[in-house]
Amino acid sequence: MIQLIDVCKSYHVKSGPEVQALNHINLTFGEKGLVFILGKSGSGKSTLLNVIGGLDRADSGDIVIMGKSSKDFTQAEFDSYRNTYVGFIFQEYNILPDFTIGQNIALALQLQGQKGSDGEVDAILDKVDLHGLRERKPNELSGGQKQRVAIARALIKKPQIIMADEPTGALDSKTGQEIFNTLKKLAEDHLVICVSHDRDFAEAFGDRVVELKDGVIISDLSKSLVDTEKVAVGVSILSPRLLSLEKGHVLSDEDVALLNSYLAKADGEMLVSSDTTINQEVKTSAKIDISGKKGTFSSTTPELVGAKTYGGNEFQVKKSRLPFARSLKVAFKSLKSKPFRLVATLLLIIISLTMFGVSATLASYSSEKAFIAVYENYNVSSLRLTRQYRTPCDNYQGCYSTSNGSLSLNDVAQIRQESDLPFYVFPSLRQILGYDHDGSISLGQIWYYSASSPMKNKTDAYYYYGYDSCAPTFFEGSEADLKEKYNVTLASGKMPTSANEVLISDFRYEAYQLYGYSYNKDPENRVDLYDTDCSTMANFLAKSPMMTLQKYNDTLQTYQTKTYPIVGIVNTHFDSKPYRALKGIKSTDTSDPTLEELRQRFYGVLSLSYANGIYGMKGFYNELASLTNFKFNEDAKVFTSAIALITPDSATITKWYRFLEKNHAFASYEDQPTSGYIYYPTDSPDPSRVAKNSYLTSAFSSFYSLNSMVTSMKKTFFWIGFSTACFAALLLATFIASSIAYQKRQIGILRAIGARGGDVYGIFYNESMMITLFAAVVAEILTGVLDGVLSNSFAGAINFAFPLFQFNIWVFFFILLLAVLTASLSSFIPCLIISKKKPIDSINDK
Repeated sequence: MIQLIDVCKSYHVKSGPEVQALNHINLTFGEKGLVFILGKSGSGKSTLLNVIGGLDRADSGDIVIMGKSSKDFTQAEFDSYRNTYVGFIFQEYNILPDFTIGQNIALALQLQGQKGSDGEVDAILDKVDLHGLRERKPNELSGGQKQRVAIARALIKKPQIIMADEPTGALDSKTGQEIFNTLKKLAEDHLVICVSHDRDFAEAFGDRVVELKDGVIISDLSKSLVDTEKVAVGVSILSPRLLSLEKGHVLSDEDVALLNSYLAKADGEMLVSSDTTINQEVKTSAKIDISGKKGTFSSTTPELVGAKTYGGNEFQVKKSRLPFARSLKVAFKSLKSKPFRLVATLLLIIISLTMFGVSATLASYSSEKAFIAVYENYNVSSLRLTRQYRTPCDNYQGCYSTSNGSLSLNDVAQIRQESDLPFYVFPSLRQILGYDHDGSISLGQIWYYSASSPMKNKTDAYYYYGYDSCAPTFFEGSEADLKEKYNVTLASGKMPTSANEVLISDFRYEAYQLYGYSYNKDPENRVDLYDTDCSTMANFLAKSPMMTLQKYNDTLQTYQTKTYPIVGIVNTHFDSKPYRALKGIKSTDTSDPTLEELRQRFYGVLSLSYANGIYGMKGFYNELASLTNFKFNEDAKVFTSAIALITPDSATITKWYRFLEKNHAFASYEDQPTSGYIYYPTDSPDPSRVAKNSYLTSAFSSFYSLNSMVTSMKKTFFWIGFSTACFAALLLATFIASSIAYQKRQIGILRAIGARGGDVYGIFYNESMMITLFAAVVAEILTGVLDGVLSNSFAGAINFAFPLFQFNIWVFFFILLLAVLTASLSSFIPCLIISKKKPIDSINDK
């Protein structure tokens, strides 16, 4: 069955010369029989057994098993060889202390992929006289019982080879004989190789005795059995000086005479013993086999070995599969070995996974969704876009200078096309007239301002402040343009027929209707309209009112006047009723916060709406500019901003977001383009949605602040998670390494009975997984809590509640994946090292 060819094995001792444990061993074992390997301590007998069983590796030579060379076997193949063909019995029993007797025995079957039922375990326990001990723990058994458990574990998987290393070394003589009796019976059908130092037992029970000295075979003898002489029924002569009487035999006269003859030949006293132990020792000394035959030894020959010839395909192995429950039990035992280190490891892993969990939540944050939510919450009604031209400094890297980025009508048209948003200019008179004119410009005004006005006693500061703080804006275009661009329609009168005719808004007319209107046809001729003059739009227009521009020339110290007939009134759909509460409130009275907020909102509406506008046909801008000799055209870069009046729905805000993103409006100063136009967006939120005393006065500033904080926190949480993950993985690896060291002997035992390196890896991978999965559960909870805290904090920062950071299924699986990866990586190297270690080194705790 097994053939050793020129096998050598040496050991390197730190403080001494190299030890040659096996020196060119050539040995063949048959299919069955009890073979003893004898030798003094250090002779190499245990090393030989370990090499044959694959617990250790030979330095050179070959071991042929059932016709197959093991010269190129991997450690995993030796594991499978032991799992399939070998049952090991150790001097120190090597029973797993945390398993019951039944679990220890069943494990040998389970490693072969079999169930290992209670019935099978009970049957093998009965065979070794351990009936009813299946549920006992090893520490409840005697030494002899433990050795029988080891034998039962070796036998249950029906191995073809049983290897026993000093199986009676820790037992008393009587128990030792019982163990050898058991092995002798097993040898009838199995090859049993037994290492022992007891020559008497070897010669009494062995079929073959191989003796080693200094790693060399000095003797190889096989036993031949000779029947003893039976002189009468129940009486046998075992030797010239030894008689055997069968149990229950009654002595006859002839038997008495035989005993008298033996007494006559005796040199001393004659003992008659009925003690089984004493009798066995006497038989052993007399080389009487347990069959009652006398054994004689002669040199072993191939014929006596009875080696079988193999065809080459008989050697088939079964890969082990350690059951998950058993693996988990060993792993759990390791967890309890170092509680303080376990707690420290858990804390670090929890912190790491939590940081990564929060980082993953932040990563799942959508800036576009947040942008839309902010704008919808602030109920933004208008968007404003300004720009600056950026150029890098000549002498300093990272330094940039900005210059005027004023817009022309063509620039705004391009922005409108690119953004798909209704961006137009809301020009002031100063912009149209150019910035380089000298002197001041004044418009016709509400008559209420005049001290001579019949309405001078009115105390309503409402319209006064509206017009005074928010000068009118000027628009030009055809009737179709007014409808399409500004959503205004003609309410009364007619459309202008020349560039010097104008339309006014219904809101301006309402002010005139209430307070009168005063204008100068020329510096000396003022016209006042009030009461019935303004009672209806038709009456007002029938008076042929004019819009007057007066420019004071500082050089000439005189006024230049231009008049523009008001030929119509447009409906702007502006509802002024919500602001009527401001009537009667003086402009200096800010005592009521609610009214002051309403006032500020009113100013904002007037400054960014068509309600306060003056309209003219195409060419109107150039006509206005002629007052200062400024040549206005569509390329004139005189406008500071482009404005779009919107309804804050998600589709519109999405367009706005993508336009800004494309033009790097969200980028930091360092990440913006090194040269070219840089856009600066702002907007007009509903004032009631903006928190008091907040520096976040627009939806964009609120979003930009939020986005910057999230970007910064992403990096912070990621790097905290990464650094703690590295440290936690290292600590977990050392914890697993210490667990392996703690369980090293048990690992060796598992390997000896057939478990592979992969099974060992599974044990400590399970241990890692128990740690990291527990940490993952805690981290999932902490991540959810931190997400809520962060969302609330950010909600306070941006002035409204919005679930920015939501724990979701992807974050759950991300944390779980990190836990699995941490367990895998942390356990890989320690488990790889122990799985590569020779099983005998693990058993011997080397």
